[in-house]
Formats: sequence, structure tokens, C-alpha cells
Amino acid sequence: MKTYHLKAVEYGGKSFTECSLVIDTDTHKAEVKRPAGIFKREMVAVASLTWGSGTPVQVSGAVVRSGDVTFVADDNAAAQEISKALQTEVTAGVPPTDKFAAIKAPMSAFLTMRAEGIGFLVELKTDPRRALVDAASTYSGTYENPALEYLMKFSATLAESHAKMTYAAAEVQESVGIVAVERIFAFVCAVGVYQDDFVAGTGFTEELGAFMRELDLEGEPITEADVKEGTKTMLRRSEPLFSNFPPLA
Repeated sequence: MKTYHLKAVEYGGKSFTECSLVIDTDTHKAEVKRPAGIFKREMVAVASLTWGSGTPVQVSGAVVRSGDVTFVADDNAAAQEISKALQTEVTAGVPPTDKFAAIKAPMSAFLTMRAEGIGFLVELKTDPRRALVDAASTYSGTYENPALEYLMKFSATLAESHAKMTYAAAEVQESVGIVAVERIFAFVCAVGVYQDDFVAGTGFTEELGAFMRELDLEGEPITEADVKEGTKTMLRRSEPLFSNFPPLA
């Protein structure tokens, strides 16, 4: 199975936004799904599709067209990947894919991106002059100062990254179970607390270490002076979440 985030889909005269495309390259079947429910953790299929290796697929930038279906991918590279996946030959004996592959990468991307924003806030607090100079390179004058513009743009980008992670979690929940997904989101919250502590200046707390141990992860203090390096360490500690997970619930 391969899962891709889509900004938009047009199919059967209907349009959908913020969906996932799930492609089974072994059977040449695919589904377009979108999140539903209060917490957006349930994925509901809005279209079931079938392709063959000879199905014509056209790519124009981030747009992929095949027959009466149009996908709008996140970017040009993602569109190319979708095109290749739709035209993949069926191969016997293909080993099963990592059940967590769809959530692991977007989780890491979200937390890494959040670390960058936290790093800027710390710099803004400890050395505001330097922070303003660093933000000035992308300043367009839309907001009253470079720091505010940086934070507004960053907030929008981070929200999109969080949405990708949420959609991916909803997609894998069926195969790995809600308990495993909840443990992953508990870890995301733990990293968020760790990152926020950099702004507060409290460091890695005993409470956070105890919480990590409850997740069966290493809970020893992290002493890195840079939030991005510390986040990398936290992510390395998350590996058991993707290998030693509890039974489906």
C-alpha cells in the first residue's frame, strides 16, 4: 500500500479537498479517502478506483489526470510519485510494506518543523536583534515587523504539516489499531512539551521523563542546548513505537 496526501480531487462531477490517495500496487486498486468524525481520525472512502499498468496518466506540475479523475498533489515531486505508483506493474511475492510507514515520516516532519519555530522563539527571547535580522531575509512588509511575518507564515505551514500527520494516522489506524496510534500521538505531545520547555527555560523535567517511560521509551534527561538537536534525540527514542506495538484494539 502507498498513501499520498492530496490537496484536492475531482471525480464523478464532485470535488473534495484534503484527502488521502491509497494505492494498492499489488492489485492496481486505489481509494480516495478523507477524514471524518469529531477528531478526524476515521477515514471514509469517497471513491474506489482501478488502474492497469497501461492506463494513461498525465502529469502537469502538481496535477495528475487519469480518465475522469484529477488529483492535485502537494507538489510536483509528489505528483510524479503518484503517476509512477498508478502505472506500477503487478509483481508477485512483494513483501508487505511497513504498517507505520505512512505515519512515521509526517510525524517526524511535523516535529522537526515545530522545532525550527521554537528555535526562532528562543532566539527572539534571548537575542531579539539577531532574530529580527534572521527573519528579515523573507520580510515582504505584509506585517508590521519581520518576526511577526515569519511567525504568521510559519503557523500556516505548520498547520498543514499537522494535517498531513493527522490524515496519515487515520489511514494506518485500521491496520495497527487505535492503541498504537494513541501511543504515537502521546509521544508527539511529549515532544511538544519538551520543545515548549526551551521557551520556558525549564529543560527536560522529571515528569516528562516519567511520561516517556510510561510509553516504554527512554526517559533519561536530554541535555542538548539546541532544540532542533534535542528533537532529533527524541525522535530516535521513538523507534520502539514503530516496532514493538500492542495488539489491535
